[in-house]
Amino acid sequence: MDDNLINTLEIIADCKSGYSGAGKKIYDKNKYPDIDNNISVYGIANHRHLPEIEENLKKFCKSKLKINFTPHLIPTFRGIISTIYIKSKHTISNLHNKLDEYYKDSKFIRVYKNKELNTNDVINTNYCNISINQNRYKNEFIISCSIDNLLKGASGQAVQNFNIRFGFKETKGLI
Repeated sequence: MDDNLINTLEIIADCKSGYSGAGKKIYDKNKYPDIDNNISVYGIANHRHLPEIEENLKKFCKSKLKINFTPHLIPTFRGIISTIYIKSKHTISNLHNKLDEYYKDSKFIRVYKNKELNTNDVINTNYCNISINQNRYKNEFIISCSIDNLLKGASGQAVQNFNIRFGFKETKGLI
């Protein structure tokens, strides 16, 4: 991917997770009271997945990387929706085309332009929906992504990887 596609020093990822994706610590009633009626921030500035996020992003850029990642626990059982803020000198059409081209052979990734995403469209599926939207400020964009963490984030992804690894049709057992 083009190393100058986005400003890699100004990435903000604001992510919301249902409690099935937030780990066992959420059952600490002192830290997360009234979990079904509460929104909480957790893992501020040092979330356990941050090193793997940075490791995978570094595969796509040669320049320095700086990402601010903040997860939130929301009052729903499953689903993750992420909102990622980036800056780029490219147009929204160019960025959309780059995403679309990159994921063109990915059976379970759907790329949109200017679509407001939600988790209902992916719950009980192995799909990952991605949308790129123009921010109101010049050269700023908002990428949103939604998955069902119990399928695409875990079991469905494992089945998909198994299928690929052992030469089965990628969608076998998933559609």
